[in-house]
Amino acid sequence: MPRSFCRYLLTAGLSTGACFVLLSFSSLLWATADSTLQLGDATVKLDDNGLWHPIQLEKGVDLDEDTLSLLHQSTQPSGTIIGQTGRYLTKLSLSAEQAQSRFVVVGANFLDNGVAYWQPEGQQPRKIANFATLSPQRLPDMLHAQAFPLTMSEQSSGVLWIIISAQYYPTPITLTLYNAWDYYQVQGLVGLVTQGSVFVMLTLALLALAIYFRTKLMLTFWFAGYVGLHGIGWAVASGEINSLLPSLGVNLTYAGMHLFPIAIACAAMFTAGLFNTQEYAPRLYRVFRGVAVCGVVMAVIMLWLPFIGVFYLAHILALIWVPLSIFTGITMLTRHDFKAKYYLTGNLLYGSSLVYYTASHALAGSVLPYPELVVLAALALDCFCILLSLSEWLRVKQKELTEILYQAKVDMLTNVGNRFAMNEKLSELNGDYWIVFIDFDGMKTINDSLGHKEGDRFLIEAASLMRDQIAEDDSVFRVGGDEFVWLLEAQDRNMITLKSQLQQLILNIETELKTQWPTSGISYGFSKGNPKKDKKVSLTEADEAMYQHKQSKHAQVPSVHDSLPS
Repeated sequence: MPRSFCRYLLTAGLSTGACFVLLSFSSLLWATADSTLQLGDATVKLDDNGLWHPIQLEKGVDLDEDTLSLLHQSTQPSGTIIGQTGRYLTKLSLSAEQAQSRFVVVGANFLDNGVAYWQPEGQQPRKIANFATLSPQRLPDMLHAQAFPLTMSEQSSGVLWIIISAQYYPTPITLTLYNAWDYYQVQGLVGLVTQGSVFVMLTLALLALAIYFRTKLMLTFWFAGYVGLHGIGWAVASGEINSLLPSLGVNLTYAGMHLFPIAIACAAMFTAGLFNTQEYAPRLYRVFRGVAVCGVVMAVIMLWLPFIGVFYLAHILALIWVPLSIFTGITMLTRHDFKAKYYLTGNLLYGSSLVYYTASHALAGSVLPYPELVVLAALALDCFCILLSLSEWLRVKQKELTEILYQAKVDMLTNVGNRFAMNEKLSELNGDYWIVFIDFDGMKTINDSLGHKEGDRFLIEAASLMRDQIAEDDSVFRVGGDEFVWLLEAQDRNMITLKSQLQQLILNIETELKTQWPTSGISYGFSKGNPKKDKKVSLTEADEAMYQHKQSKHAQVPSVHDSLPS
């Protein structure tokens, strides 16, 4: 891998990591919900250990102070909310000496309902926010989380009641009371990384699709699915789509998990094609085909499963795919496949981010900050690395195609154009031109007396002389064993003068060949063509003229000097 690329990855990784650490711990206080929180200038963060109380709440119940207190006291708080489902309630006692505005962020991607009540001291609670994904209330955007504002007056205190509801809680549900400065900093970082990563993925996918529609190369289609579905999945999972289109009326945050198996199916087919495993590693190819089929089947089954089942199936598939992709990269690298350098680098980044993401979920205290952003940044870099491996594959394919096209249009013995190349050149002629049909005499004598190897050497030397004498690219073509055709456009030259020059070139070539092969000679015929004349007719006329010249040489003295066709 180029050193500049390695330095780029290292710099990007260290810079991103430094931003995460600084924004996570600057002006941040960790607290618990067991006592009154005195709000000063710092941001306050509460982990979910003992924060949330499971509740049973019927629809239409009037949530006054007594009801909220009864719900809060009726159950014991959960140690952590990870892996739970249903409704949960928390109670925060807050006080502030100075007037201030806070942004309360509930760290939950997947949330169906969320309601916040503020109860000033000595008063009844009043609803201040409906912050669920599908809430009609316009609230501050915080991707990968839910947010609402809280305003407190000078020397005030009260109780903040928060009720949340979800099909499944896969992560710790922390609460953070941001001051305005910290909130906008974090909001900007989260938005920048999320939207930037999604933009990179979708852009690469669209470019790959454009290449696919032009070339019909399936590998570019699988790349587009791999990268594009990851981009769409994270766009919906972060809440970006619901934020942009609030009138949808559907909570799309769950859709990312449904798209993931299809993205992995595309990734498996892309990897199988990238390293041509069907030919060079059949067993690995069958594994990739199996993963792709499982991904598609899993995506269909997920349509009828509750979200908890969807979540675990998607994570099981990820646990299978990450080691498989890294193993493939290492295996192909040992085979000196240059593409594997980029592929392995990208998947190591992505795999490491998934380990970080999983660890952040397992730790109730959320010691590891911004797991979603780490995965997104790593995934964007992974897609960039995969693009480099795809570009290397396309470069190799282009080289192979160029070689095939060259072989299809070039005579391998003499290294001049063949009949296919001649027809292509004929179709490109637009002005007046000469067709010269050349037949080398004495070839049978050379082959019989000196051998076919010497006959081949004669043809190679003759073709080389013709190319050197004419000195015009793509003008000499071998159309038979010892038959060649010249195609020359007049351009700004006089046609009669050009014909005379060509006749002299033929004499020069024949003289040169006779120094090594005295029995050799040249029979030739001319035909004049123009844009209105059928090119096949011109070619036939030149062929017939050549045979007339050959017959006249047999009838008279067999010398080119004595018999020049008109």
